[in-house]
Amino acid sequence: MAPESLDSRTLRAIASEHGVTARSLELWRSRGLLPAPARQPKGRAVWLYPPGTERQLERLLHWRSKTRSLSLIAIVLWIEAFPIDVERIRTALGTVTDQMASELDPSGDIPAFIDQQARKLAAARGKNSFPRIVKMKSAERIRACGYLLAVALDAEDEIERREEDAVLVERMLGLRSGQRGGLANKEPFIDAVRSLRPVMAVGKVREALASATDEQLELTRLTARLTSVWMPLLLPEMLAEYSAAEANPLRKLAEQNVKDPAIEVYAMQIIHQLLAMHERQPEADELAQAIAALQSVTTDLAMLSIFPADKRREVLSQLPAETRQPIVSELRRRHPRLSDSGAAPDGP
Repeated sequence: MAPESLDSRTLRAIASEHGVTARSLELWRSRGLLPAPARQPKGRAVWLYPPGTERQLERLLHWRSKTRSLSLIAIVLWIEAFPIDVERIRTALGTVTDQMASELDPSGDIPAFIDQQARKLAAARGKNSFPRIVKMKSAERIRACGYLLAVALDAEDEIERREEDAVLVERMLGLRSGQRGGLANKEPFIDAVRSLRPVMAVGKVREALASATDEQLELTRLTARLTSVWMPLLLPEMLAEYSAAEANPLRKLAEQNVKDPAIEVYAMQIIHQLLAMHERQPEADELAQAIAALQSVTTDLAMLSIFPADKRREVLSQLPAETRQPIVSELRRRHPRLSDSGAAPDGP
């Protein structure tokens, strides 16, 4: 059954149940966070919102409880495949970049600036702080934060000077244990820290954003959606083959940060991908093929097939409706006798 449109009175009633005023709805429409209604073509004057608007409002309210930044909310709703105009996303990413520029001014003594900020980051607590999943000396944690800041700011001299501190970042993230290396020496974790991008190098970010085509932005969106949906479910499976000593720190990190990351992480992920794409400049045919693959339900089916057959129903139940429903529809098409409870007995 096709989803139905939603009239404006019903949407206002839903919003009111959550303490949202008509004025807020109008603000969110004007900022492109909700679609505009259209008058029904016949009959009395009724304004109808597109199918899916109720779910979009639900997700908007979810993210509104985490931040007051409408730019960050626009980015994450766009990643979740709600109809947010791509020009609104360009503006939102530019706003996030300008915010970084206002908060970070490393002009002058860059080493001193990095050291100062590293001490603040190392001491910070709470959801937006760096993880505390392994025991580290305070000085080592500061050095790890300093290396991350040097990379994020694209301070080449500082990156080179602090190169030995990359192993401390791996320890902080649960990838390294003692002198043995742990997961840092195993696929797919090799070079995870070395592949970091200068996401707080404002000039480079602005350059990448200015040159990004709509197709490049769409590929970053699709990749971010795939990662945000599947990584929380896949990471435990990926870690299952490793010993508890190797995997427990990263497993703890996933429990703390991957399942429900801070909303800023989504914007940083898009910026990271745009920087990588700006460096590589993929051909138009390559972009088109990658977009087509990620837009297809086949990609989600392939992700589901990674799990053991006896776990797939449980995994399906944990997926957001926007991902789960196309998978179930495709499985039913392939397996007409499929029950409503989930994947086919033999999987996709």
